[in-house]
Amino acid sequence: MELFRWNNSIDRLVKQRNGFLVVSLGLLIANMLLSGLLFMKDERIIVVPAYFKQSFWVEGHLVSEAYIEEMSLFFTKMMLDTTPDSHQYRKDVILRYVAPEYYHDLEKRLIADARRMQKEGVSTMFAPKQVEVNTKELKSEVVGTLTQYVAGTRIGQSKERYELTFGYSGGVFMLKGFETKYE
Repeated sequence: MELFRWNNSIDRLVKQRNGFLVVSLGLLIANMLLSGLLFMKDERIIVVPAYFKQSFWVEGHLVSEAYIEEMSLFFTKMMLDTTPDSHQYRKDVILRYVAPEYYHDLEKRLIADARRMQKEGVSTMFAPKQVEVNTKELKSEVVGTLTQYVAGTRIGQSKERYELTFGYSGGVFMLKGFETKYE
């Protein structure tokens, strides 16, 4: 009788062990699948900073149209809304976001602009009217009115179009080009 109980008890323990083993293997496979999916998925980060007017996202090597638009407006403001006194600070801020291969060209341009502004006493103000964004090429065109002042008196106003080219790598968004487009 005791041998029968003993065998019965061992059979139950073996079945219980096998059941736990099957459940454990199932959980192990599920964890491995979830880990694999997690490593293959690009993370989307939604950012809403205080300066920007709209939210944007960054996912892998892609950025949203809103991000390119906001950065285009930021750079046109920094480049074109300037006075002889503020130009040095704006130059330093802009150069923090410039791609290394474009850095020296833009630095020379900004230094030449600063000398011209100091010599002539010119201040400029840019009022953007339209921004066209190309997310595939990370480019934008900003159209607006550039107004020039000397000693507080407006001396000129013209419709201008600027093309901005960007690069995005490793979570860093950089300016690669800022060119005036002539129609």
